Amino acid sequence: MFGVLEDFTPLRHLGRATGYYSAVRTRVQRLMASGVLQIAAVTDPLALGLPVMALLGIKVDHSLREITDALGDIGSVIHLVATAGSFDLFAEVVCRAMDE
Repeated sequence: MFGVLEDFTPLRHLGRATGYYSAVRTRVQRLMASGVLQIAAVTDPLALGLPVMALLGIKVDHSLREITDALGDIGSVIHLVATAGSFDLFAEVVCRAMDE
């Protein structure tokens, strides 16, 4: 199903592609109304002049809150996610140059 999605795909196109127009529309509306699904705009770092991108896996041995607060103050960290597994956090970072 996700192969059908490109940029912003109207629900009618998704419904036609899957054969379930009414079901797709109803389900998406219900998920949005319940707060489970949100549609959000995502910027393109390259279009903003930020060609250097990295995904950092971070292991935390101090207060998770202190670390997330500190990382949140860094302008080049555009996405921060707490995880379970090998890393405690993942940080997505964008920069204009490698030396930033």
